[in-house]
Amino acid sequence: MRKKKLPICFVDDDEREIRRFRENMGKWFTIGAGHSVHDALADVRAKGTRWPSLFLLDIYFPTGPLNTKGELADLAEARKAVLLSQARLNGLLGKLGQTTDAGLGNATQVRKLRALRRTPYAFLSRKATVENVSTALNGGAIAVLKKPDPTQLGVDIERDYDMAMADTSTSLASQIRTAISESGWWWSHREAVAAFVLGLVAGVLSNFLFALLVRAVCKGGS
Repeated sequence: MRKKKLPICFVDDDEREIRRFRENMGKWFTIGAGHSVHDALADVRAKGTRWPSLFLLDIYFPTGPLNTKGELADLAEARKAVLLSQARLNGLLGKLGQTTDAGLGNATQVRKLRALRRTPYAFLSRKATVENVSTALNGGAIAVLKKPDPTQLGVDIERDYDMAMADTSTSLASQIRTAISESGWWWSHREAVAAFVLGLVAGVLSNFLFALLVRAVCKGGS
């Protein structure tokens, strides 16, 4: 029996990305897509779905009019340069023996320690990619936080990185505190606790109403 396609809304400013998404994801999902949330929602509703199971949003989005084809072409060239730079960085990391295998290996050691005490772990990285973040979260990390980068690089690069850390220390500390609080017992078990409390309240209320009904019946019989 074929599984029912889950409805999702995909919002992107580039029509080519929307086309690629429809062509490759349409076999698994009922897709509503558009250049705005409302357009995507209208699209999925036109296909018989009241509400999507998920909204997929592009994180970089124009604040004004949509970019022209020429502007998107310039963006593609800039992205190509970034990918080439990333490839050179990855090559250097491999040459120096820096791999995600070792970093994730540290996480494996922490998970073994957690058998004795359940202490959460997170990653703090400057070089992590989206793929690295996904792997880390799927492996059990509660968060992947970014080391601050300088907004500008001068002659003294080390000083620039020192200033970047100092300037963002308050924000980073807040992110760390949030990660810790969200990994606590209540956060991990909030759904189970909520279900238990609701069940308990429902049980007490049911017994109370039953007692009132019995009392009314007995009073009526007398």
